[in-house]
Amino acid sequence: DLQRQENHHGQHGSGYKGCKVLIHNCVMHPDMKRMYHKACWFPAHHAFGESATNPGVFNKCAMPLVKAVASGDGVGTLFMYGQTGSGKTHTMTGIEEGVSMALSGLIHSSSNASHSNHILSNESVKVRLRFFELVGKRCVDLIAPKAGVELKLMNDGNDAVRPAGAAEPIVDDASHLLALLKLGKKRRATAPTDVNGGSSRSHAVCQIEVIYNKSKNTSGLLTLVDCAGSERKEDSMYHDKERQRESTEINASLYALKECVRARALAAKGKNVQIPFRSSSLTKVLMESFVRTDAYLAVIATVSPIPTDTEHSISTLRTVCAIAGYNDSDMIEEKQEVKPNLPKREERIPPIKWTSDQLFAWVRTVSNGRFATVANDLPKGTSGKVVMRWGAAQFSAICGGPKVRDIEKEPYLDTQNTHLKLKSQLKLLLFLHLLSLSYSIYFLLCCFFSL
Repeated sequence: DLQRQENHHGQHGSGYKGCKVLIHNCVMHPDMKRMYHKACWFPAHHAFGESATNPGVFNKCAMPLVKAVASGDGVGTLFMYGQTGSGKTHTMTGIEEGVSMALSGLIHSSSNASHSNHILSNESVKVRLRFFELVGKRCVDLIAPKAGVELKLMNDGNDAVRPAGAAEPIVDDASHLLALLKLGKKRRATAPTDVNGGSSRSHAVCQIEVIYNKSKNTSGLLTLVDCAGSERKEDSMYHDKERQRESTEINASLYALKECVRARALAAKGKNVQIPFRSSSLTKVLMESFVRTDAYLAVIATVSPIPTDTEHSISTLRTVCAIAGYNDSDMIEEKQEVKPNLPKREERIPPIKWTSDQLFAWVRTVSNGRFATVANDLPKGTSGKVVMRWGAAQFSAICGGPKVRDIEKEPYLDTQNTHLKLKSQLKLLLFLHLLSLSYSIYFLLCCFFSL
């Protein structure tokens, strides 16, 4: 049945385009006794399975953004969204490697240079890097000479918010860019949680700016955002106060991000809406991506294949679909009741509810058929309700008292009579002993007086 559903709606694979991601979730009813299966389909431009490679993910998701930025007048933003421990940072590392090589190849090709590994083969092109993290309301530089330098977010007057005083090194080549990113990741805030031993507790923002100095005097900006892992309330219930506060701030910023992207999608459809980019530090930094109509946005959702994470995966995909501009009608849910496969238990009817036939059948089989003959003497129509009202005298009279019909009496059935017989025998022995003693005394007295 599940295979039929997958074939009908389309299932995820490695690099499928225009597909639907299917998640099977088994849920309990509120009474905690009955179960039902919920199949959820989510639309996606591309879906990648376990056989997907980093270059394949980069070419499908990030390469269009890199081309727009390399033209010198584009803005591209890519988000990594998912639960903690689902592989966001790992996937982003592969994309960063692809970006470094793609920028090197594209810009070098445009300048007709001879060395394919140098971005600065033409003096009119520069690549500048900013790499910082957002921890709640704090902004910390990750590639400054000194670790832990806090920055202030300020509007530069061109509809853009920048971290004032951030380190902005000019990148020499692809290896230089990767070395700076590696340094920043070492400084990024992480902490162990019940879900992930090395959970990222901040949003890492990598901004790569391509600047054309002489010919165009323009610049393109590529922003890669590795969002902190989202967590449910159940996942953080055993955290300390600091971890719980971080989880609250992370979820609040992710919610603000979702609302900004949804508002931008409505504005693109001609609706008059206000984009709430001032709701969090993350949305402030990404203001350009929301207010510019020519900005490119892409989001990658990472989901865990573990069955216990299905509810979290459903929440992640539902949020990402909302960010991508899909309607609720594009997301399909089907429910199917699950019948418990339990062995049938034999129904036991209480004796008071026995019919006449059930009572007679019981009498014939009880005690290995010892009272089979009693069934013939029971009044017709006698039911369990009638028998339950009988006293010991009626049972004794019908069953023959200690003598159970023609069957030989068992020793334990006549214990009272046996006790009475022993008592009588003891009295007789005591009487005979006293009589013998009396004769002995009489004989002795007669002998004494005769002397």
